[in-house]
Amino acid sequence: MDNNMLKLIYIYDPLCGWCYGAEPLLEIAAQHSSIQLELHAGGMLANDRKLLINDSFRQHIIKSDQRIAAITGQPFTAAYRQMLSENNLTFDSAPPITAILAAGKQSQQDFAMLKAIQHAHYVMGRRISENEVLFSIATEIGLDKTQFITNFNHFYGKPTQRHVDLSRDLLNRSGSSGFPTLLIGSSSTDHLIPSDQSGELQPIALADFLGDHSRWKKYLDQLSDHQ
Repeated sequence: MDNNMLKLIYIYDPLCGWCYGAEPLLEIAAQHSSIQLELHAGGMLANDRKLLINDSFRQHIIKSDQRIAAITGQPFTAAYRQMLSENNLTFDSAPPITAILAAGKQSQQDFAMLKAIQHAHYVMGRRISENEVLFSIATEIGLDKTQFITNFNHFYGKPTQRHVDLSRDLLNRSGSSGFPTLLIGSSSTDHLIPSDQSGELQPIALADFLGDHSRWKKYLDQLSDHQ
């Protein structure tokens, strides 16, 4: 990493509606010439936290989505709401996290994969907890499918869980409590958490910038100028 680059550590979940709401802000950060964005998936609904959607939780999701849309302007489409109404719908964020890790190993396309997965879920109403859907998304963003599946299998299971465990440990030690969390970091290697640097991690109040892209750009410029 260039010492002149500002590192931002993003702790997220691909099935978190507020993370989707914050996606335009993260896109701006990812494109900033003086910022390195590092992704850490916290596994909000991964594995033993996965959720079979029932009527009560469906209504909770819809109300939350309406609030997110009002604040951020992000679209939640009819196709997405139709998917929510389907029977036997399970939200498990482990498979999409595995896909994001696989895309990161392949041409460092982890953020591109996260964006594509969020679009597939919230706009197209696709079941992003299903492997075949994820394989299709990978090819849609230009990744070689055979190589992607090899990388997916490499991260499947314990490696993904290790990444989630490390990310949740980072979330806890940063003093933050939920998703999305964005931290100003120092140094880290290959998505591993520094053992002695958690005190240097400074949270950014993402919620203060939702829907205000111009002010967010100015804030990032100020941060990078003081790096």
